[in-house]
Amino acid sequence: MPKMSPSRTQPSTLIVRLRVRTLAGLGMWAVLVFLSACAGHTAGSGPSARHSGSVTEPPALDLGGMVIRIKEDPQTGLDVYDGDQLFALGLKAFGDEDYDVAAYVFGHMIDVFPEHEDRAPATWNAGLSYEQLGQVEEAVLRFSDYLDLVAEEDGAEAAQARLRLATLLQRLERYDEILPVLDGPSAFTDYEDYELWELRSLRAIAKGAAGKFDWAESELNRVRMGIRQATRRSGDRFPYQSAMVWYLAGILDRLHARSIVFESVDDLELLDQQLGDKAELLMMARQRLKRAIEHGEPSWTGASAFALGSVYRDFRDDLLAAPPPTDLDEEQRVAYERLLRERSEEFLLAKHHHHHHTTPAKINFNFH
Repeated sequence: MPKMSPSRTQPSTLIVRLRVRTLAGLGMWAVLVFLSACAGHTAGSGPSARHSGSVTEPPALDLGGMVIRIKEDPQTGLDVYDGDQLFALGLKAFGDEDYDVAAYVFGHMIDVFPEHEDRAPATWNAGLSYEQLGQVEEAVLRFSDYLDLVAEEDGAEAAQARLRLATLLQRLERYDEILPVLDGPSAFTDYEDYELWELRSLRAIAKGAAGKFDWAESELNRVRMGIRQATRRSGDRFPYQSAMVWYLAGILDRLHARSIVFESVDDLELLDQQLGDKAELLMMARQRLKRAIEHGEPSWTGASAFALGSVYRDFRDDLLAAPPPTDLDEEQRVAYERLLRERSEEFLLAKHHHHHHTTPAKINFNFH
């Protein structure tokens, strides 16, 4: 499969070259270019999926590469078809933004014609379709299959598949799976400069999730500086990669804040320090996620907005999960939890205010 000239605003996209054959034996060569609008959409960003699993497929006869059904397949609208027709139908559905149909048709082609020469691009396109539908788990499965198909054949295609798969794994918070995907046999020479920024950023968040917060922070700063220098040098802008770095920096702060566990609230001095550290990290996460949104890059806007809306909840949930003081009776425990909710919100508002003023924010944990 040929490779498309690198885009300055989006990750690599796929050009599919296929031979479209009709039942009459006529043929023509076509180059069909299909772009994925996002590196990964959150649920609800695309059309609602139709549950094709509830449809009973009509009986069919397989004649060595061609399928004849007793009646029309309700999903494809065809009663006689081969793999090429399904592939073309899937491409049309994808181009029409009918992603649920595209996902079904590409998957159906893979199942019915597993030896078809376009199985690899059909698998990629099935992944894109599920990604557009917000069905990230299904997209991960398809891109994993695609990587298995191309890993030994095309270094560049495998490299791009690794980036896409790692990006989706990050969205699912399956951080421990990212490094094995990125550290595969594809050499660094298989990546363009802008793809290397993506790879380094994904490696950073994976290592940050493993506890290497300082290293990950430094690496994301280096990537951000590299993007800035490339923009100054060439005049090109890289909104996809820039938004990605800001988003991952915000996620890194959330992960770092999550690592601070309130094991006891009896030691008020320790608790005050932990509260301050956690709140500072979450406020920094808010700032960075807002920077990602400001880029207006659709691939990261939805994910950033969702993460931004979860910052306060992170703090409150972590605080409420802490064990209560040991000397409370049941009535005091109920009052403690109510006050905890109120004061955690007051504390976060004070911390937010502190980012614009010099008065330090403190929280008073006098629950008696």
